[in-house]
Amino acid sequence: MKTCPNPIDIIEKYFNIELRTESLEEFDGIDSEQWIDFSKTYLKVMESGFASAYLDEQVSPAHKVRIYFEPTLKHDWAKKLEERFAETPLLGYRAFLPKDPRITRAVVSEFLNPLKKHLLLADSVFIPDNFYRSFDMVADSVSRDSWRNNPNTVRLVKDSIARIRAYLPILAELRDFIRCNALVFMPYYITPTFPYANVPRKLKDRIDRLRVIDPTGEIWGSGFSTNEFNKVLVPWLNARLLGLDPVFLTDTMARVAGTLCFDDDAISSPASDLLSVRILPFGGASEIDLDMLWSMRSNESVFSHVRRLTAQCKEHLEDNLGPGSTQRATEALSRQFLQDHLASLRTERVISLANKPCVGLTWRIGLAVTTVGTSEIISAAASSFLDTSIGKAVLSRLSPERRAISYLNAAL
Repeated sequence: MKTCPNPIDIIEKYFNIELRTESLEEFDGIDSEQWIDFSKTYLKVMESGFASAYLDEQVSPAHKVRIYFEPTLKHDWAKKLEERFAETPLLGYRAFLPKDPRITRAVVSEFLNPLKKHLLLADSVFIPDNFYRSFDMVADSVSRDSWRNNPNTVRLVKDSIARIRAYLPILAELRDFIRCNALVFMPYYITPTFPYANVPRKLKDRIDRLRVIDPTGEIWGSGFSTNEFNKVLVPWLNARLLGLDPVFLTDTMARVAGTLCFDDDAISSPASDLLSVRILPFGGASEIDLDMLWSMRSNESVFSHVRRLTAQCKEHLEDNLGPGSTQRATEALSRQFLQDHLASLRTERVISLANKPCVGLTWRIGLAVTTVGTSEIISAAASSFLDTSIGKAVLSRLSPERRAISYLNAAL
């Protein structure tokens, strides 16, 4: 059976071990030579299969939203993440893990915090393959037969194996997201501009066709330095040639990228950014965990509504929130958006505890039940009459669109 070019499938096929939390001990007895072989197998599978599996036109229909984190911005991403989140091995330039080895599901959920809102908007989020970066030198240059002859190589191999082993709990917790292509670990060397030297010369034919569409001059009017423009151009080129949508560091960079196109394009390419996604109140670190996120994504019909409503809510907030708006105002406007959308649906209504902040996420989801007639707010005391299993059973009877509203309402 062909091995799919993702960390889960490569590991499981190579070692014949299912990568789950309860099976991690089965990796304890693997010797160093086999880890070296695995490293080289991983590189071979990714080099030969990634493009055809993820980037060919037949596997990337136009209606799919697939966003991409540019590897040349890895240091910038790390800096931005430090301002708002705990360090994560999933983005930035650090392929190794924090010193604390206790990688639990809750810790992995924290690692994913910077990407949770992106996972509500996109079918697939392409992130740099930092797992591979933890052993890339072994895969590329270490010989199984002679590695013990050089003390520096011995140290490299041991450090790389330690990083692989430390990464396995993360991959085990993200297994479902990786297997369904919600998270795609993308090799840095697959980008068209790699190794990122002499980009204009390498892609001269593309650069010659580049056009800027800014009829009012509003976006470019304030000026943009060459260095700033290169940080937009390279990710835009890579993403465009890969058939993906780039994620930028700032709203300004995203807007500049939105003016770029090739001379035979009908319209300019879309672009996203980390900051405007942050405007969405869904998915606070204390409110949405991996289980909740998987519930939102595992049912394709439900997720299609989650994605559409999230995008519409983002646009609604951008159009209606003024400068300096508080988090409470953002949540209130989002809640009203969901309620208005719910009111436009026929017959069914959702009972919500979104206005009861003392009620936990699980209970709020459990009480998102269907009624006939008008919506009403149930008191927090009512939660004592329901348990999680009842809540899930009731939720399962809702239509996909109402389930999507319930999930998003619960994540406020």
